[in-house]
Amino acid sequence: MNILAFDTSSQACSIAISTAETIHLHHQIVPRQQAQLLLPAIHALLHTSSLTLNDLDLIIYGRGPGSFTGNRIAACTAQGLGYALQKPILPISSLAGLAQAMFLTHQCKQLLIAIDAHHEGKIYWAYYQADHQGYASLVGEEQTCLPDFIKVNQALTQHNDCYVTGDAWIKYKEILIERLGFGPIFIEAESLP
Repeated sequence: MNILAFDTSSQACSIAISTAETIHLHHQIVPRQQAQLLLPAIHALLHTSSLTLNDLDLIIYGRGPGSFTGNRIAACTAQGLGYALQKPILPISSLAGLAQAMFLTHQCKQLLIAIDAHHEGKIYWAYYQADHQGYASLVGEEQTCLPDFIKVNQALTQHNDCYVTGDAWIKYKEILIERLGFGPIFIEAESLP
């Protein structure tokens, strides 16, 4: 199966093409330039993968939360390609994508995601647990709130062996740790979807 996946919900323009043999990646920090770069980067990655748009079987896009404009760029691009090519599209949470990437990189089971919303001091917050098959699943719900007001899930207080990722950990680390009541095992704060 040939899958095109992309996310423009943050300052990054992230694209991947997965084939039966390999995964080709493009990840670039390009604030406010995703609209200009997304389609040319997809075209370049297709060329690198020796595929055409018609060879794709599925289009996946990051639906956010994140930048309003970035979310619309991803959704419109996915819907346009899906409609034109008559291919299925699948929206996924950008926070879920970060959680899954964290699990694949570090094999961690408890994952806390915090992304700076860049609006009124708020963050996008979520708690994920990886199951025995290695899939990160949302526990509770995604939140948009001030760091002081994150809802700490009861299951989380029983598992303080958490790994965390997302750029809000750079700016709000002390507040988040105070609110959690424990420090995470590992912080990878520079990660973006």
